Amino acid sequence: MTFLPRKSLGLAFSSQSLQVAELSVAGKTCRFLRAAEFTFGAGDSLQQPAQLGKKLAQFLKANRFSARQAVLGLPAQWLMLKEVTVPPASGEALAGMLRLQAERDFSMEPEALISDYLASPPGLAAGVAQPVVLAAALRERIEQMRQVAQAAGVKPMAITVTALALAALSPNSNALYFGANGAELAVRRSNGLPRLYHLASCQGGLDPAQLAGELRRALLELAPGVGQARELPVWDDLGISGGLLEKLPADARARLVPVKNFKAAAWNGMAEVSPGAAGGSALALCLFQPGLAGLDFLHSRLAVAPPSKLKGKAVWGAAAGAALLFAAGALLLDCRESMEQVAQQKGQLEGLEKSAAEARNFIGRFKMAEAWYNRRPNYLACLRALTLRLPEDGSIWASSLNLREDMRVVLTGFAADEKSVLDFVDRLKKAGAKPKSRPEFAEIKIDHTRSAEAKNSEISFSVSFVFEGGQ
Repeated sequence: MTFLPRKSLGLAFSSQSLQVAELSVAGKTCRFLRAAEFTFGAGDSLQQPAQLGKKLAQFLKANRFSARQAVLGLPAQWLMLKEVTVPPASGEALAGMLRLQAERDFSMEPEALISDYLASPPGLAAGVAQPVVLAAALRERIEQMRQVAQAAGVKPMAITVTALALAALSPNSNALYFGANGAELAVRRSNGLPRLYHLASCQGGLDPAQLAGELRRALLELAPGVGQARELPVWDDLGISGGLLEKLPADARARLVPVKNFKAAAWNGMAEVSPGAAGGSALALCLFQPGLAGLDFLHSRLAVAPPSKLKGKAVWGAAAGAALLFAAGALLLDCRESMEQVAQQKGQLEGLEKSAAEARNFIGRFKMAEAWYNRRPNYLACLRALTLRLPEDGSIWASSLNLREDMRVVLTGFAADEKSVLDFVDRLKKAGAKPKSRPEFAEIKIDHTRSAEAKNSEISFSVSFVFEGGQ
């Protein structure tokens, strides 16, 4: 029997462009067909998905892309990530617990986000609490990506993260990716959990010293195992890594190795990935190996399933069955009234016993969850509030935190310049400063700022304050 080849598209989204790659699979043979870069016009953006999708349809036709099923990929910069530890659970119980955790950890309204999670392979072991990574993306952004694909005549089969797909296809499940949205890092920690990090934007070129610093910091924080292995695969869709990697300092904590092969793919004929098409090709391959990326915001495991509804003939069948049962019950009631009452009361008693057992089980699980989430000291609220005020651009970072029982705090760290410290102090003063509400931080003062080393412009600082937020 001869099987017709199947084709798939990979659409790697960024802020101002789309990388498109097409693969063909027949049996165990996978072939790379073509790839191209779709750059947005001056007036184009994801805010007008229908208009952008029509232009993408013309682009696909002009470049002879014929596949009509696609996996869409978003950059790591568009994600919100949170690593949490969950008690032993599975199925809907785990999903419900993680939905509750996402509502607590992500500051936006739950309706504005789509969440999914990554678990340590091979999944959650029974009876053991394990860490998972919660990932959330803006629902509006996911919907815009889906509408762009549909307007272009392409059916989106999954929406995942480009860097995660590349890491899954890399020799050691780690990857440094240079794409249109910047430099992104995807690594696995010692517990098996993948972590994502947006290192730098590619607009205006990448500074080797800045990239090395961000890479070193990310590997120290997120993946100590990678630093020990000192080997990190590099996927370069921009063609910049050749000269850039030579300029990186020797203490970048990992030996960066450019790769061109999907060694983890279970297909023949993919000896080498076409230059500039690694992201799109990895996404296209996810259509045939759905477990590669792990996340799917189009079919989230944390989505609430809509209630099922009976329609058409099923409604009539149910009504007819109910009528027959009612008639049979009415006939039997005349001759067996006493026996029916006894049986009915016995059934009610069994039902009450079952309900009582379910209620006891629910109360036990509720008390376990309540102890898990509600009993936490006020200093955790202080750490969360302080973390939210730290800038996301990496211009300031902490080295030590002294937190006393009376919630007096001394924070020391380093910053790119003195302005970054002043901006950070302003954010602390504005935290919670709304009408009819007290500020979260009081008695804020800068204890000192001084130059960290003579060889660079970094400064050290110390800030003290009193935390008055939380409970």
